[in-house]
Amino acid sequence: MSASPVTDQTIGFKPAFLAPKYWFTWVLFGLIGLASSLPRFISIKIGDGIGALYRRVNTKRMRIVRINIDLCFPNLSKTERERLVLEHFRYYGRSVVDFGLTWWASKARLSRLIKFKNAQQYLETLRQHNVILLLPHMVGLDCGAGFAGSLHPSITMMKATGDELVNWRLWKGRTRPESMRVVMRNQGLRPLIRAAKKGTPCYYMPDQDFGDSDLTVFAPFFGIQSSTLTTLSAMARLANAKVVPIYPIMLENGHYEVSFDAPLENFPSGDDVADATRVNEVVEKCISLAPAQYMWTLQWFKTRPDGEPSPYLEAGKISKGEKG
Repeated sequence: MSASPVTDQTIGFKPAFLAPKYWFTWVLFGLIGLASSLPRFISIKIGDGIGALYRRVNTKRMRIVRINIDLCFPNLSKTERERLVLEHFRYYGRSVVDFGLTWWASKARLSRLIKFKNAQQYLETLRQHNVILLLPHMVGLDCGAGFAGSLHPSITMMKATGDELVNWRLWKGRTRPESMRVVMRNQGLRPLIRAAKKGTPCYYMPDQDFGDSDLTVFAPFFGIQSSTLTTLSAMARLANAKVVPIYPIMLENGHYEVSFDAPLENFPSGDDVADATRVNEVVEKCISLAPAQYMWTLQWFKTRPDGEPSPYLEAGKISKGEKG
């Protein structure tokens, strides 16, 4: 007997979302919507303020960002690294405001704010091959990369948060483009692979530390051996797909530039370490375009080879009871 097909999950509105426990979240949504509707130079200032506040109240994430930047940019002076830390939180705050654009802005406004680079090259690749979009964890991925679905029907994956109302709002925003499908992480990768086989480009973000397992190898990331997923190689092989890097960058004027790179050559190569190294090189290239805009709050180096201690623990700044 064949397995039942995996269908998309729909996250619907629940009357329970109107209960008092959710009122504060509704207020936050309203403030985000108001801030994003203002002229861009004002929205940017509000975002900078949100980032500065987040940096002060979430000391755990602040420590993680410092550790990551210290590890990845040892050639920068301490002052330069600290400046990069502060810039990261400013861009993070701007991305929070820009959720309002993703959720409510008109198509006309989004078209004015988001420009694509090498889009014709990407579409030409799509005409000839199945495609998987390699999307690094940049702060502008929701607004910038999400709108890339307007170029061609696409599919992406979403990880649920611990708040059902937030899940509903994120899902609604990410499925606003009629051409964008969203599947939940608990559905696995089968919907993405199946869609890619049929010619629908799928987004995949491989730059996460999933520990030391059969799905990972150690490959250099900024010269540091890092636990890196091999899943992208398997997906490309199963879907017979080309891997196209996509880089969503927030510009200083509040606009976005979303660039498509050339498809990766000889990928997958059959060598998991070589492929993982290539993926990490792509992520590094994206970071080089806007170093402050990478999600440095991720614990990239938590899993170490040969049982070495995590630098986050070794620094004595994050207790073993805390999760990344």
